[in-house]
Amino acid sequence: MKIGILTFHSQLNYGGVLQCWALQTALEQMGHEVVVIDRWLSKTNRALECGYNQFNLKPWVKLLVGTILGTGEFGMWVRHLRTKQFLSKYLKRTRYHFCNWGEAPNSLGVDRLVVGSDQIWHSGEWGDPGVYLLEGRQRYASFPRTIAYAASFGMMSIPDQMAERYSNGFNRFAAISCREHEGVALCAKLGFNALHVADPTLLICAQEWYKLIDVTHMKSKGRVLFCYLIGIDVQEFIPVLSDFAEEKGCEVRVMVKEDFRRGIPFNFKRLRANMLGANIKKYKNVSICYTHGPKEFVQEIATATWFVTDSFHGLMFSAIFNKNVRIIEPQNRDRENMFSRIREFVETYSEGSVLAKNLNIALESLSTGEEVRFDSAGIERKRQESMQWLREALG
Repeated sequence: MKIGILTFHSQLNYGGVLQCWALQTALEQMGHEVVVIDRWLSKTNRALECGYNQFNLKPWVKLLVGTILGTGEFGMWVRHLRTKQFLSKYLKRTRYHFCNWGEAPNSLGVDRLVVGSDQIWHSGEWGDPGVYLLEGRQRYASFPRTIAYAASFGMMSIPDQMAERYSNGFNRFAAISCREHEGVALCAKLGFNALHVADPTLLICAQEWYKLIDVTHMKSKGRVLFCYLIGIDVQEFIPVLSDFAEEKGCEVRVMVKEDFRRGIPFNFKRLRANMLGANIKKYKNVSICYTHGPKEFVQEIATATWFVTDSFHGLMFSAIFNKNVRIIEPQNRDRENMFSRIREFVETYSEGSVLAKNLNIALESLSTGEEVRFDSAGIERKRQESMQWLREALG
């Protein structure tokens, strides 16, 4: 069969891009022809293009000025470029694209449609979930059988004013599965049965991920602490990370979230320091990575000695590569609403002090030599169960 995937892929978020590639690969391994429906999150595709596809000087001037002022703007542009290259090389996208169903072609050109994974059913700052609830499907005389795989809400409850829309949306699916038990419970409250399944990244074994990143051609970096931090002020902790590097005789590499920028300096002394990188490079063996695309993100985790993160997909790759990881618990309410998926996985499939209240506690735990272990057999059972659900749900 020819199967289409409708998900969050056209963006800079590492997890969103990589889970899409993993689901595409898993379906191909089942013998299907797969295509990713090229749905943009906005009409200009700004979540991926960052304004650089527009025929005006504003984004390019911003890039030039930001580079001169040392804000990390150039590095973020490189990240944008590498992400686009990854999408072009590894995702088999449709020739057409759309933002809303009204702009979609008269035929999607697929026999089945898989909606998900990631937080497709979130209602809030990431936009309206209507496209992923198939609102607008009625314009088609014939619409492919549709299932939801590992759909996530990223919220504790469905807003009362949205309950009817979600209920009508769920009715449009032949089968529903969710990435978290919390999502299964939200579906049940509206009277729908959903199965708990594995995140798509876990459908692909470590060997397949190693093939993607071509780890055999990577040079050994010695011992490395890799940090991928989304909800934490990175620069505040550079001295602490530097102390860890000196203690362990290792390198510390820090990757920051997609919208991270260093503050623009307001006097010449700070300007000079930022241009030379003195505010970071004066700390021994600590570097901040602005330029990594999805492939480089996986490479860093696969080759790290230790890993510290507050990212869900960071946790997934820690399990895939069996890394000694510490997960920083959320520092704000927005992150707390999404933390249940991390806590749930840690409690089910890991042993040891995976969770840490803050970065200092995480580093102290690593310094003592404490190891964490993942239940590889349990994860494999979940993978097989999830693949079987996919086979049956696709009909």
